Amino acid sequence: ALDVEVLDTLLEEVADVIAVCHRFLTYVKDGLALESMNLPLFVDTLQLVGKYVDLENGYCLYSIHMAIVKAEPMEVTTGVHISTMAEDVFFLLRDKCLDRATATLSSQAALAVCSRVVEALEPLAAEPSLYRAVETLRLVPCDLVTLEEESGAAELIANMKSPLDGAGLGGGG
Repeated sequence: ALDVEVLDTLLEEVADVIAVCHRFLTYVKDGLALESMNLPLFVDTLQLVGKYVDLENGYCLYSIHMAIVKAEPMEVTTGVHISTMAEDVFFLLRDKCLDRATATLSSQAALAVCSRVVEALEPLAAEPSLYRAVETLRLVPCDLVTLEEESGAAELIANMKSPLDGAGLGGGG
């Protein structure tokens, strides 16, 4: 099983490699006036982008699932509590997945990851559904003491299946 933190680091490194390949191919195309699509590096880069998108998709789904499962109430002002889930998920989607995808300089990677992020925020998305988790918490008062006792929200969220169960990624994060 692959640790999520290791996967995060691996994705950062793969994104950097893709960006370097794209810069080189752009240099070859523009600077040397050669057709970059005829180079084996072009095909290798496209294959790497495809593998990157698959890994990023898994990372995205698993991270959303863990953010939902590990959500806890946070007091923002006296007597006002919110779930950490929304903040965690938006950080993961924007600062991790989307920023990393755009850093690859690959329009294919950026569009594929952006599509996954939009899917994750869709009301009718498959599990893990941020929308359904937020709806569950909206319907139940978010009180630090009574969240687990009075509501089924904690149990509902805890029973959500990981999108990567059996997919070879461990829950190390």
